[in-house]
Amino acid sequence: MGTYYLTRRIYYDNPYIKTFRARVLQWNEIDGRPALLLDATAFYPGGGGQPPDRGTLNGVAVVGFEVDERGGVWHLLKRPVKTREVVGRVEWNRRFDHMQQHTGQHILSAALAQMLEANTVGFHLGAEEVTIDVDKPDLTATEISSAEWLANRIITDNRKVEARFVSKGELSLLPLRKQPSVQGPIRIVEIAGFDVTPCGGTHVTHTGEVGLVKVTGLDRRGDKLRISFLCGWRALKDYARTRETLDAISRHLTTGYEEILPVIQKLQKRLREEQKLRENAEKALLEAKVDALRREAGVNGGRLVKHLAGNRQEAQFVASRLAGDGLAAVVGWVENGRPQMILARGDGVDADMASLIKEIAEKFGGRGGGRPERAQCGLPEGIDIEKAMDFAAEKIVNEVG
Repeated sequence: MGTYYLTRRIYYDNPYIKTFRARVLQWNEIDGRPALLLDATAFYPGGGGQPPDRGTLNGVAVVGFEVDERGGVWHLLKRPVKTREVVGRVEWNRRFDHMQQHTGQHILSAALAQMLEANTVGFHLGAEEVTIDVDKPDLTATEISSAEWLANRIITDNRKVEARFVSKGELSLLPLRKQPSVQGPIRIVEIAGFDVTPCGGTHVTHTGEVGLVKVTGLDRRGDKLRISFLCGWRALKDYARTRETLDAISRHLTTGYEEILPVIQKLQKRLREEQKLRENAEKALLEAKVDALRREAGVNGGRLVKHLAGNRQEAQFVASRLAGDGLAAVVGWVENGRPQMILARGDGVDADMASLIKEIAEKFGGRGGGRPERAQCGLPEGIDIEKAMDFAAEKIVNEVG
């Protein structure tokens, strides 16, 4: 194993090796980084959806890898190393995490294929979550859960996981879940009595080491379904975070776990009812304001109403209602420090509000536009909105006569 390439892949023989010695075949610089070509390495350089390992050579951080056409692995370093022999140390927590996630992916993908005839067509092992894409976008959460249960049963069986290179003749006799996607020597990963698939990544040697697999999300993407999941220590940490959150919610609501959802649903219903009551009260208040403005206009014998509103919603409501009553309205408000103004008129008022708003905007340095019956503008910060409204009211009165 591992002797097919210029750089012998020690992780093929034993993915649990954390420290190794190697001979430097060549020095170089790649992407501005010092790089070493070694005769052997325990670092997985990345590929097939699995990220590369991290670690050190002679205490210097390895920050990346390049694999050349001969199968040589170049190790990109944080700073130069000039010795002819090096001692490498693999960052074990990262390596074992990837072994758990990748083996768990094989198990879950095989379970989906066997139970639901859903084939894995994509795989990504990220820093926070792992995802696979399957070719059946309409699978339900219940169906996915059944495959998850099978995957966890295979994990608790603690079945042997064997990785090995095979000849073309042997490959043709194996019940492969998918066909190889690379040329050259083919390495397969076999989970005893359950799954055989080509793969060049690192894996545990028994399924029990995966710990568990937990599906965390489903995302339909066209003709594919993306399944997010966590294995091993990642799943345990996620459970701990979830439990901590549930504990906090339970304490806040002073209820047990089983009552959290009903209590939240009850609170949501109450919130909707109170929101509806508030909306009705706000609408009644606005109607009362409009009635008062109508009466004030009638007492003064005029057809123009000027009103400084508290917000955009109130301004739009008042302007629409007054125009609907055949009046002319100058309504202003301030939004995020900037004065705003609406000019509106009813059918009985002969004034071109679009022309007037442009004149107002030009005078005060703002921008606006609209229709003859209704127009709006925004003015720069610092402009006195009431002064601008007085100017607009005077213009309307002069135009209407």
